[in-house]
Amino acid sequence: MPTLADLAREILRNAEFIDGAASRPEDAAGLDVETARTALLDATHRLILQSQSPESYMFQQMWSITDTFILRMIYTLNLPRHVPLVGSTTYTAVAAQVDVPLDHLIRLVRYAITIGYFTEPIPDHVAHSPASRLLAVNPDAFDAMGMILNELGPSTHAFPAALTRFAASEEPNETAYNIANDTDLAIYDFLAQHPERARRFGGAMRFFSGGGGNYIQALLDAFPWTDAANDRDDFVVVDVGGGHGSVAVALAGHTAHMRFIVQDKEETVAEGRNVLPAALEGRVEFQTHDFFTPQPLAADIYFFRWIFHNWSYKYCVRILQNLVPALKPGARIMVYEHVVEPGVDVLLSKKKERYLDLFMLCAYNSRERTEEEWRALFAAVDSRFVFQSVTAVAGASLSLVEAVWRG
Repeated sequence: MPTLADLAREILRNAEFIDGAASRPEDAAGLDVETARTALLDATHRLILQSQSPESYMFQQMWSITDTFILRMIYTLNLPRHVPLVGSTTYTAVAAQVDVPLDHLIRLVRYAITIGYFTEPIPDHVAHSPASRLLAVNPDAFDAMGMILNELGPSTHAFPAALTRFAASEEPNETAYNIANDTDLAIYDFLAQHPERARRFGGAMRFFSGGGGNYIQALLDAFPWTDAANDRDDFVVVDVGGGHGSVAVALAGHTAHMRFIVQDKEETVAEGRNVLPAALEGRVEFQTHDFFTPQPLAADIYFFRWIFHNWSYKYCVRILQNLVPALKPGARIMVYEHVVEPGVDVLLSKKKERYLDLFMLCAYNSRERTEEEWRALFAAVDSRFVFQSVTAVAGASLSLVEAVWRG
């Protein structure tokens, strides 16, 4: 176990690297900086753990329930919208705008300040911190907060009841989310009946897709897309469940000849066509397709981003089985998701894959998977799938899982 002094030196070393990169705009957003930032946060988290007594740490964890409470109040009252982007305003003014007693408002905001939301630059005035400002200027960030707190959060409270009622079910409509929402519908079918909640969910997904982890740059680095053997007019990538085509558009912009076909539900691909840059017409196409039906297209790569983690084992098997009729020898299946490392650690960077895993359990009866679980999944579907690798790019949160069809 590293000493407190060891951890302090590691924190300083990474902090100096990040500070130095900040003075070089071309480096400030790179994966090297993300790697240093992750190492800094991991060391800081370990330092905090090792600096406290077990009693002090337990007390802090138990009372962190008030963090969730205050985040819910920030979202419910939409407090960021009532604070000016420049300068400050009074607590009195904000209390009047959100129709909350002044005393309550002050107590709520002053707690929020302790966890990084808002500041009090002068007595009785409130201004933005970087975190609260993000919520004010980025609607997708605000939707992400609401989706986690109000859409997925209640499922965690319902999970004990789900254990009793549904046991080890793999069905997507026998989850804690179903109990929390008193519905027999799977999450996406339920959201389709509640347009505002569906809109918020979509905003949250846009935020997570464009957020931390530099997932597009990491994807570009994880495979030789521009090699002459791949970047050809007759090389086809099918983006299965590809939404509006954000990944295909990024890859098409990175390559010169490769062709992309984005498959998803009818209404989704219709919107994808509407927002496709004119310069990419002819190289990026859209097709209506349900991945629980046989794949109609032969291609060189079948790409799945954040698809399999929505589904339990038996449904993942079906998705892969439906590829088989279309596969030609040498076709690649690429899965771009979080890959859980074996074992456990107190590192903060490893916590993300764990809390995602728990949310998938509560809302979908699904999971984030380890490399061994990916190997076993492909092997169970068909022996002609040859598992190739898991490529993790330093500083990125997603990994590229690859298998090849031997035919």
